[in-house]
Amino acid sequence: MVKLSPEEYIETLKEPRRLIYADGSLIKDVVEHPLTAGVVRSMARSYEMEQDPAFKGLLTARSFISGREVSRGIAIFRSIEDLCKRVDMGLTYAREFGTCYYSCPGCDTLNALAATTWEMDKELGTDYHSRLKTFIRELEERDARCSGAVTDAKGDRSLRPPEQPDMYLRVVEERSDGIVIRGCKVSQSGAWANHYHIVVPNVALREGEEKFALACAVPAGGERIKYVCQYNFYSAYRMHADREEVPNWPYGFRETCIIIFDDVFVPWDHVFLYGEVGYVGKLITRFANIHRMVCGGSCKAGFLDILIGAMALMADQLGTMRARHIRNFLARAIVMRNVLYACAKMAALEGHEEPEGSGFYGPDLIYANAAKLLAADYFFEVVKFACDVAGGLVVTAPSLKDLKNPDVGEHLRRYLRARAPAEDRVKLAKLIQLWLMHAPATWHGAGPPEYEMVFLRRAIDLEPLKELAKRLMG
Repeated sequence: MVKLSPEEYIETLKEPRRLIYADGSLIKDVVEHPLTAGVVRSMARSYEMEQDPAFKGLLTARSFISGREVSRGIAIFRSIEDLCKRVDMGLTYAREFGTCYYSCPGCDTLNALAATTWEMDKELGTDYHSRLKTFIRELEERDARCSGAVTDAKGDRSLRPPEQPDMYLRVVEERSDGIVIRGCKVSQSGAWANHYHIVVPNVALREGEEKFALACAVPAGGERIKYVCQYNFYSAYRMHADREEVPNWPYGFRETCIIIFDDVFVPWDHVFLYGEVGYVGKLITRFANIHRMVCGGSCKAGFLDILIGAMALMADQLGTMRARHIRNFLARAIVMRNVLYACAKMAALEGHEEPEGSGFYGPDLIYANAAKLLAADYFFEVVKFACDVAGGLVVTAPSLKDLKNPDVGEHLRRYLRARAPAEDRVKLAKLIQLWLMHAPATWHGAGPPEYEMVFLRRAIDLEPLKELAKRLMG
């Protein structure tokens, strides 16, 4: 197995060259461009961490195919311990980067596919699972990473995919050697920085919608694939402001893109489901439970650790740490953080073999969905606390360059200082501003709250609780 160094990983991004667009222009150098450099640094750092003995067994795992030590990002869960390590992997990367681990959805789609393809081969006599194992072996040998290409554009939500086919990725041509796919996937976290995209459906499908029932692996940067970066006010800030002005932690801000699949050819050996609409719901459910356990639970707990730390620093700077309401904010934030992590860990500890007899493990549905459901509310609540602690400066702070201006800089440094220099206070206010902007992603990432409620309504069994109440009534 090849173990890529961070420098070797960066070299893999140069061939094939990714066609990445931002603000109307093609990005020429992903390593240096302000909208892509942070993604490259975080992915390169993950390769470095995997080879650090301190993270052995946490960020690495034993392959169920080869028995070799591989990245946990491409490993399949074979035990409760594996699920627990996946939870703590999410926490570790969130705390290290302060942003996304851009192979996270890819890891979770691979695991959902392992269980579903095993089940399909057993029940239908297909060879999808053997194809998937061959593909995973290729990932191991190249030390490659995957993104999870899940979210379709969806368009008018009142219409089914056949009524608006452009809104869902689909097969437009079948050949003897493979298929041709067309469509796009939106809100894709750093997808272009991976080596493959694992394409899976975004909605449960019905008979007559077979062309949309597709799971496959597509090389990143492959022919007829294009990427369009997100663009918001912070993107413009980074692109057009002086580099020293942008308050950026080492791994940047969470970056997403739209992936355009413009009639992309996929060979049959990289197709893991096609046309079997009855298994799409199972695939989506398995992916969602894993991703909500991590994205909703341990990952957001790691982000809250950073945000709570920023709140505490700001309270120290302003001399408000002894105020009762500030201490209450921090205590409540810590409780929320710990509840998220506890739900994620319980989802792993209460996990089970899925499907039975496969040897693959998935998390408990109720705890996994509870983690994501609570994360949506809790993150907004803690951001609100942070804005209260920091005050209006979160949105009214001047430029850091203004603090150096010969005409007004001295005044600003005098008037904006507290128990810390004005520059530190402004930087911290801008850091909190970035987390404020991140809050919508915590609401929608891995599905908005109503999606979790759909899963929970189906899973919750009230009959044992009714019997308990009857027994206590005599």
